[in-house]
Amino acid sequence: MDWLNISNFQGSDVGFGIAFLAGVIAFFSPCILPLIPAYVSFFTGVGINELKNAKPEEHKKYQKQLLFHSLLFVAGFLLIFVLLGLATGALGSFLATYKASLQRIGGIFLIILGLFLMELIRVPWLYKQGKIDFKPHFKKAKWANSFIVGVSFGLAWTPCIGPVLATILFLATFSGGSLEGFFLLLTFALGLGLPFVVMAMGVTKFLPLIRKFGKYLMLVQKIAGGLIIILGLIMLTGSINYIIDYLLSFI
Repeated sequence: MDWLNISNFQGSDVGFGIAFLAGVIAFFSPCILPLIPAYVSFFTGVGINELKNAKPEEHKKYQKQLLFHSLLFVAGFLLIFVLLGLATGALGSFLATYKASLQRIGGIFLIILGLFLMELIRVPWLYKQGKIDFKPHFKKAKWANSFIVGVSFGLAWTPCIGPVLATILFLATFSGGSLEGFFLLLTFALGLGLPFVVMAMGVTKFLPLIRKFGKYLMLVQKIAGGLIIILGLIMLTGSINYIIDYLLSFI
């Protein structure tokens, strides 16, 4: 049946659920979670210890700064991601004639990315890491600095987030159009951004948890790799229709 094809799957609630979960997994990666204190220091201009020992009045001021600047940071990378979603969705519509072949190629590429995240293979060019620009460009309009850092984050490739983002971009390519791609990447950005804002706001309380959770970050990355491999196999074999039929049999 046409409504069970992979395009409808990728633009459905299931597809958006995958995109949101991918964003959350990306947040709990070695490239983001351990760096939360550094982002907080950039947003507030003070160290974590100073923030922790701040008087109630100062602490309230810092909380407002954190909320404002973390939202601007999220808005920066959200802008980049949704533009990528629009572009890849439009590209997918343009290449619709070659959809079956491109899905198989995409499946192979996702399997490679998954194996890379699980550290089962080494792909040298995937280890290249883009630098995030933490340099304050504006002295008066300091709010713009947080937004620019967010844009820089959205544009920079990192070995543990890039493959997850690439997976969602592949889904966006076959989602059926630019609007579907837009919403898939928006959902991914929210999955990444919401826990970032929550963690940044409560960094002094969450710091012990961040340190404790640090030893599990590679496990999270490997789980993400395994899920990407499964998705790659689904795209490669075109078996998504059978999977959805099986799930629908329980409804």
